[in-house]
Amino acid sequence: MKLIGLTGSIASGKTTVLKIFKSLGYPTISCDELYHKLLKTDSYLQQKLVKTFGKGILDKNRISTLKLAKIICDNRENLRKLEEITHPVILKKVFDEVRRFKNNKYKFCVIDIPLLFEKKLEKKFDYIITVYCSKTTQFERLKERNMDVNLLRVLFSRQKGIKEKIQNSDFVINNDNVSKKELRKQVERIINFL
Repeated sequence: MKLIGLTGSIASGKTTVLKIFKSLGYPTISCDELYHKLLKTDSYLQQKLVKTFGKGILDKNRISTLKLAKIICDNRENLRKLEEITHPVILKKVFDEVRRFKNNKYKFCVIDIPLLFEKKLEKKFDYIITVYCSKTTQFERLKERNMDVNLLRVLFSRQKGIKEKIQNSDFVINNDNVSKKELRKQVERIINFL
């Protein structure tokens, strides 16, 4: 089974593209979804985060993503610590899922991994797809999400430029003011190649 890494900048439309692959019958994994799930279910991860950042990240004895985001905004070193703790746990879970899909003899699996290039994970994938859109479209989408401006600055600062991602990808999907139908056609063209 081939592994397809799906990446792109924040609000480029990776999740939408991943849903299209899933709707066409291919197995998909979202690292963001896994992260949020693990924050709720993985006691090792929860304990490690509380030990590192203190009980201030809790809300009714559960880890609050809003409170975690706040400590990242307040101190960039905290982002490094958070990634150091969470990324190995997320990657382990990703490859546990991959093994499960391999047993079902799928042709390929698409993994949405936002920091694929930043974390130097290219060699783990057979092909890499980058989804892109213009900065204007990106900011319009982010405004709709009501994200904290300081958090956005932190998130942007840790992502490589889109041109570099595109140059290092096998496939590129344009998601700048295109219809869902056109987006699906782009996905189907990639599937036909694979």
